[in-house]
Amino acid sequence: MTKMSASQRRKQFLRTVEDLEPINAVRSEKGERNVWRLSTDSGSKLLWIHYNKHFKFFGGAWTKNTNLAKGNELVHAFIGGGSGEYYIVPDADLHSGDFSLPTQKKGGGHWKLEKAYGKPSNGTVLEQGYTNLSLLYE
Repeated sequence: MTKMSASQRRKQFLRTVEDLEPINAVRSEKGERNVWRLSTDSGSKLLWIHYNKHFKFFGGAWTKNTNLAKGNELVHAFIGGGSGEYYIVPDADLHSGDFSLPTQKKGGGHWKLEKAYGKPSNGTVLEQGYTNLSLLYE
């Protein structure tokens, strides 16, 4: 399977999201890298896309996560380099305690979601409940 670059894969994923019936608009969130606003009939959400070519681990800055979640419903899309590789995780679920999210040692300003971490593993939790695009608009 050929793996796409981050830019190619993000564009492909966003085309898929734009084609979802309940989604009226997808636009880049001004001033935020890899963040889009999804508009539906029931309101809007922020979508933060995290990419890992090998689909093994993802990360984010604690400060960015906190700022995006203030006053917004935030959803994370963890995408791999292959077509169809994605997990959709609402921010509240990501920080609920169901996932092992260690803080990176260097500086402590970032969290890391690695599929092999945790008991049960993050990968198991992701596969059991976060493989459906409908989580973007529920």
